[in-house]
Amino acid sequence: MILNISHNSLKNFDDPKHIVENPYIPISIIILYTVFVIWIGPFIMKFREPYKLKKTLIFYNFFQVVANVFICFEIFILFYKRSNSLCNVKNDPELPEILKEFWRVMWFLYIIKFIDFLDTVFFVLRKKQAQVTFLHVFHHCGVCLLVFWFMTHTEQVAGSYCAFAMGLNSGIHVLMYIYYGIAAFGPNMKKYLWWKKYLTALQIGQLCIIFLYMLISVLIGCEELGVFSAIAFIYLVFIIILFVNFYAKYEMPWTKKSLIL
Repeated sequence: MILNISHNSLKNFDDPKHIVENPYIPISIIILYTVFVIWIGPFIMKFREPYKLKKTLIFYNFFQVVANVFICFEIFILFYKRSNSLCNVKNDPELPEILKEFWRVMWFLYIIKFIDFLDTVFFVLRKKQAQVTFLHVFHHCGVCLLVFWFMTHTEQVAGSYCAFAMGLNSGIHVLMYIYYGIAAFGPNMKKYLWWKKYLTALQIGQLCIIFLYMLISVLIGCEELGVFSAIAFIYLVFIIILFVNFYAKYEMPWTKKSLIL
Protein backbone atom coordinates (compact mmCIF):
# COMPACT_ATOMS: atom_id res chain seq x y z
CA MET A 1 0.00 0.00 0.00
CA ILE A 2 2.79 2.43 0.98
CA LEU A 3 4.69 1.58 -2.23
CA ASN A 4 1.61 2.11 -4.40
CA ILE A 5 0.83 5.47 -2.80
CA SER A 6 4.44 6.61 -3.23
CA HIS A 7 4.55 5.32 -6.82
CA ASN A 8 1.37 7.18 -7.74
CA SER A 9 2.72 10.36 -6.14
CA LEU A 10 5.90 10.19 -8.22
CA LYS A 11 3.88 9.67 -11.40
CA ASN A 12 2.61 13.23 -10.98
CA PHE A 13 6.01 14.62 -10.07
CA ASP A 14 7.37 17.24 -12.48
CA ASP A 15 11.02 17.47 -13.50
CA PRO A 16 12.71 19.26 -10.55
CA LYS A 17 16.06 19.71 -12.29
CA HIS A 18 16.11 23.43 -11.52
CA ILE A 19 16.39 22.54 -7.82
CA VAL A 20 19.73 20.79 -8.28
CA GLU A 21 21.29 23.08 -10.88
CA ASN A 22 23.10 25.01 -8.14
CA PRO A 23 26.13 22.93 -7.07
CA TYR A 24 26.81 25.08 -4.00
CA ILE A 25 24.01 23.46 -2.00
CA PRO A 26 25.15 19.79 -2.20
CA ILE A 27 28.83 20.73 -2.01
CA SER A 28 28.19 22.89 1.08
CA ILE A 29 26.27 20.04 2.73
CA ILE A 30 29.10 17.60 1.96
CA ILE A 31 31.73 19.98 3.37
CA LEU A 32 29.68 20.64 6.53
CA TYR A 33 29.08 16.91 6.96
CA THR A 34 32.79 16.09 6.62
CA VAL A 35 33.90 18.86 8.98
CA PHE A 36 31.29 17.88 11.58
CA VAL A 37 31.93 14.12 11.65
CA ILE A 38 35.73 14.45 11.63
CA TRP A 39 36.39 17.53 13.79
CA ILE A 40 33.44 19.44 15.28
CA GLY A 41 31.32 16.47 16.38
CA PRO A 42 34.12 14.54 18.12
CA PHE A 43 35.29 17.74 19.83
CA ILE A 44 31.80 18.44 21.21
CA MET A 45 31.26 14.83 22.29
CA LYS A 46 34.63 14.76 24.03
CA PHE A 47 33.01 16.56 26.95
CA ARG A 48 29.69 14.69 26.88
CA GLU A 49 28.31 11.25 27.59
CA PRO A 50 27.34 9.26 24.48
CA TYR A 51 23.70 9.56 23.45
CA LYS A 52 21.64 6.34 23.50
CA LEU A 53 19.32 7.28 20.60
CA LYS A 54 17.57 3.89 20.75
CA LYS A 55 14.13 5.05 19.56
CA THR A 56 15.67 7.42 17.03
CA LEU A 57 17.79 4.63 15.54
CA ILE A 58 14.86 2.20 15.37
CA PHE A 59 12.73 4.76 13.54
CA TYR A 60 15.60 5.87 11.28
CA ASN A 61 16.47 2.33 10.22
CA PHE A 62 12.81 1.46 9.63
CA PHE A 63 12.51 4.55 7.42
CA GLN A 64 15.64 3.56 5.49
CA VAL A 65 14.34 0.03 4.90
CA VAL A 66 11.05 1.36 3.52
CA ALA A 67 12.81 4.02 1.41
CA ASN A 68 15.22 1.54 -0.16
CA VAL A 69 12.51 -1.05 -0.78
CA PHE A 70 10.60 1.70 -2.57
CA ILE A 71 13.60 2.54 -4.78
CA CYS A 72 14.01 -1.16 -5.67
CA PHE A 73 10.29 -1.32 -6.43
CA GLU A 74 10.47 1.70 -8.74
CA ILE A 75 13.58 0.42 -10.53
CA PHE A 76 11.95 -2.98 -11.08
CA ILE A 77 8.92 -1.29 -12.64
CA LEU A 78 11.17 0.87 -14.83
CA PHE A 79 13.24 -2.12 -16.01
CA TYR A 80 10.08 -4.12 -16.71
CA LYS A 81 8.43 -1.33 -18.70
CA ARG A 82 11.61 -0.40 -20.58
CA SER A 83 13.18 -3.83 -21.07
CA ASN A 84 13.52 -3.13 -24.81
CA SER A 85 15.40 0.12 -24.17
CA LEU A 86 18.21 -1.13 -21.92
CA CYS A 87 20.78 -1.09 -24.74
CA ASN A 88 21.71 2.25 -26.36
CA VAL A 89 19.09 4.09 -24.35
CA LYS A 90 20.48 7.43 -25.57
CA ASN A 91 19.32 6.58 -29.10
CA ASP A 92 15.86 5.48 -28.04
CA PRO A 93 13.13 7.69 -29.59
CA GLU A 94 11.31 7.59 -26.24
CA LEU A 95 14.36 8.90 -24.34
CA PRO A 96 12.58 12.05 -23.01
CA GLU A 97 9.83 9.93 -21.46
CA ILE A 98 12.33 7.37 -20.13
CA LEU A 99 14.38 10.13 -18.51
CA LYS A 100 11.25 11.67 -17.01
CA GLU A 101 10.36 8.35 -15.38
CA PHE A 102 13.92 7.78 -14.19
CA TRP A 103 14.22 11.34 -12.90
CA ARG A 104 11.41 10.77 -10.45
CA VAL A 105 13.28 7.88 -8.87
CA MET A 106 16.63 9.70 -9.03
CA TRP A 107 15.20 12.68 -7.19
CA PHE A 108 14.03 10.44 -4.36
CA LEU A 109 17.42 8.67 -4.31
CA TYR A 110 19.20 12.04 -4.28
CA ILE A 111 17.37 13.06 -1.10
CA ILE A 112 17.98 9.66 0.51
CA LYS A 113 21.73 9.81 -0.15
CA PHE A 114 21.97 13.01 1.89
CA ILE A 115 19.77 11.56 4.62
CA ASP A 116 22.31 8.71 4.71
CA PHE A 117 24.75 11.20 6.25
CA LEU A 118 22.85 10.65 9.49
CA ASP A 119 24.52 7.21 9.69
CA THR A 120 27.78 8.96 10.51
CA VAL A 121 26.21 11.67 12.65
CA PHE A 122 24.71 8.97 14.87
CA PHE A 123 28.12 7.29 15.15
CA VAL A 124 29.58 10.58 16.38
CA LEU A 125 26.75 11.28 18.84
CA ARG A 126 27.10 7.76 20.27
CA LYS A 127 30.89 8.21 20.51
CA LYS A 128 31.53 5.40 18.03
CA GLN A 129 34.26 7.40 16.32
CA ALA A 130 36.17 4.25 15.33
CA GLN A 131 33.39 3.58 12.83
CA VAL A 132 33.89 6.95 11.14
CA THR A 133 36.51 5.53 8.80
CA PHE A 134 37.91 7.05 5.62
CA LEU A 135 35.98 4.40 3.67
CA HIS A 136 32.72 5.33 5.39
CA VAL A 137 33.02 9.10 4.83
CA PHE A 138 34.50 8.85 1.33
CA HIS A 139 31.78 6.43 0.23
CA HIS A 140 28.96 8.69 1.44
CA CYS A 141 30.46 11.81 -0.15
CA GLY A 142 31.39 10.05 -3.39
CA VAL A 143 27.91 8.61 -3.95
CA CYS A 144 26.29 12.00 -3.35
CA LEU A 145 28.60 13.68 -5.86
CA LEU A 146 28.00 10.98 -8.49
CA VAL A 147 24.21 11.20 -8.08
CA PHE A 148 24.37 15.01 -8.27
CA TRP A 149 26.47 14.84 -11.44
CA PHE A 150 24.03 12.40 -13.01
CA MET A 151 21.05 14.58 -12.18
CA THR A 152 22.62 17.68 -13.71
CA HIS A 153 23.82 15.87 -16.87
CA THR A 154 21.07 13.30 -17.33
CA GLU A 155 20.86 13.43 -21.12
CA GLN A 156 24.63 13.04 -21.52
CA VAL A 157 25.20 10.19 -19.06
CA ALA A 158 21.92 8.25 -19.29
CA GLY A 159 22.42 4.49 -19.33
CA SER A 160 20.82 1.34 -17.97
CA TYR A 161 23.88 0.81 -15.75
CA CYS A 162 22.77 3.79 -13.64
CA ALA A 163 19.37 2.24 -12.95
CA PHE A 164 20.92 -1.19 -12.40
CA ALA A 165 23.44 0.22 -9.90
CA MET A 166 20.70 2.13 -8.11
CA GLY A 167 18.45 -0.89 -7.77
CA LEU A 168 21.14 -3.34 -6.66
CA ASN A 169 22.70 -0.90 -4.21
CA SER A 170 19.30 -0.11 -2.69
CA GLY A 171 18.66 -3.84 -2.29
CA ILE A 172 21.88 -4.21 -0.30
CA HIS A 173 20.89 -1.19 1.78
CA VAL A 174 17.60 -2.87 2.66
CA LEU A 175 19.56 -5.74 4.23
CA MET A 176 22.02 -3.36 5.86
CA TYR A 177 19.33 -1.26 7.54
CA ILE A 178 17.38 -4.34 8.61
CA TYR A 179 20.56 -5.42 10.39
CA TYR A 180 21.09 -2.00 11.99
CA GLY A 181 17.40 -1.83 12.92
CA ILE A 182 17.58 -5.15 14.77
CA ALA A 183 20.84 -4.13 16.45
CA ALA A 184 19.22 -0.88 17.64
CA PHE A 185 16.93 -2.84 19.97
CA GLY A 186 19.89 -3.67 22.18
CA PRO A 187 22.38 -6.41 23.18
CA ASN A 188 19.59 -8.96 23.71
CA MET A 189 19.16 -9.09 19.91
CA LYS A 190 22.76 -10.14 19.29
CA LYS A 191 21.79 -13.78 18.72
CA TYR A 192 19.83 -12.66 15.64
CA LEU A 193 22.80 -10.83 14.16
CA TRP A 194 24.98 -13.83 13.29
CA TRP A 195 24.98 -12.72 9.64
CA LYS A 196 26.80 -9.42 10.24
CA LYS A 197 30.05 -10.75 8.73
CA TYR A 198 28.29 -11.23 5.41
CA LEU A 199 27.22 -7.58 5.05
CA THR A 200 30.60 -6.29 3.91
CA ALA A 201 31.01 -9.31 1.61
CA LEU A 202 27.63 -8.51 0.05
CA GLN A 203 28.66 -4.88 -0.44
CA ILE A 204 31.87 -5.96 -2.17
CA GLY A 205 29.90 -8.43 -4.29
CA GLN A 206 27.37 -5.85 -5.46
CA LEU A 207 30.13 -3.36 -6.34
CA CYS A 208 31.87 -6.02 -8.43
CA ILE A 209 28.59 -6.92 -10.16
CA ILE A 210 27.92 -3.25 -10.96
CA PHE A 211 31.47 -2.90 -12.32
CA LEU A 212 31.04 -5.98 -14.54
CA TYR A 213 27.63 -4.80 -15.75
CA MET A 214 29.11 -1.46 -16.78
CA LEU A 215 32.17 -3.07 -18.36
CA ILE A 216 30.15 -5.59 -20.40
CA SER A 217 27.71 -2.84 -21.47
CA VAL A 218 30.62 -0.79 -22.82
CA LEU A 219 32.35 -3.77 -24.48
CA ILE A 220 29.23 -4.91 -26.36
CA GLY A 221 28.39 -1.37 -27.45
CA CYS A 222 25.33 -0.76 -25.29
CA GLU A 223 26.99 2.11 -23.45
CA GLU A 224 29.56 4.73 -24.40
CA LEU A 225 32.70 5.22 -22.34
CA GLY A 226 32.17 8.89 -21.55
CA VAL A 227 33.61 11.08 -18.82
CA PHE A 228 30.92 10.11 -16.28
CA SER A 229 31.21 6.36 -16.87
CA ALA A 230 35.04 6.59 -16.79
CA ILE A 231 34.93 8.36 -13.42
CA ALA A 232 32.33 5.86 -12.21
CA PHE A 233 34.71 3.03 -13.19
CA ILE A 234 37.59 4.65 -11.29
CA TYR A 235 35.37 5.28 -8.26
CA LEU A 236 34.17 1.67 -8.25
CA VAL A 237 37.70 0.26 -8.44
CA PHE A 238 38.86 2.55 -5.62
CA ILE A 239 35.88 1.81 -3.38
CA ILE A 240 36.18 -1.95 -4.01
CA ILE A 241 39.83 -1.81 -2.92
CA LEU A 242 38.82 0.08 0.24
CA PHE A 243 36.03 -2.40 1.04
CA VAL A 244 38.30 -5.41 0.47
CA ASN A 245 40.94 -3.85 2.73
CA PHE A 246 38.27 -3.18 5.37
CA TYR A 247 36.98 -6.75 5.10
CA ALA A 248 40.46 -8.24 5.41
CA LYS A 249 41.23 -6.04 8.41
CA TYR A 250 38.01 -6.38 10.39
CA GLU A 251 35.75 -9.14 9.07
CA MET A 252 37.97 -12.12 8.24
CA PRO A 253 37.65 -15.17 10.55
CA TRP A 254 41.00 -14.51 12.24
CA THR A 255 40.02 -10.97 13.26
CA LYS A 256 37.95 -10.14 16.34
CA LYS A 257 37.53 -6.40 15.98
CA SER A 258 34.52 -6.01 13.70
CA LEU A 259 33.37 -2.42 13.25
CA ILE A 260 29.89 -3.49 12.17
CA LEU A 261 27.54 -3.09 15.11
